[in-house]
Amino acid sequence: MWLSMNKSEIHKLKKALTLAGYSGPGAHGPFARLRDKLDEALRDDKNPVLRAYRRRAKKLYKEGELEIDDDAVVSHGDDAGAYVQAWVWIED
Repeated sequence: MWLSMNKSEIHKLKKALTLAGYSGPGAHGPFARLRDKLDEALRDDKNPVLRAYRRRAKKLYKEGELEIDDDAVVSHGDDAGAYVQAWVWIED
């Protein structure tokens, strides 16, 4: 499942997890994995390589047919390159 959150929302969720005792050095299980995913999202936002893949994807595909968000998920492939999350427009 994909969930879009801005930086402020991510920080608030991390704070709520910490206050509830679900984050920090002793955290384990699904809450620790959630904390790790939130940290990863914050790191990815600053990663210039991932931003470059998003920019390149936007240049390669026509706007209106395939949309790439500024914070699209980027997954490195096995070969040189990466998959970039995109939206496909479907007419009614």
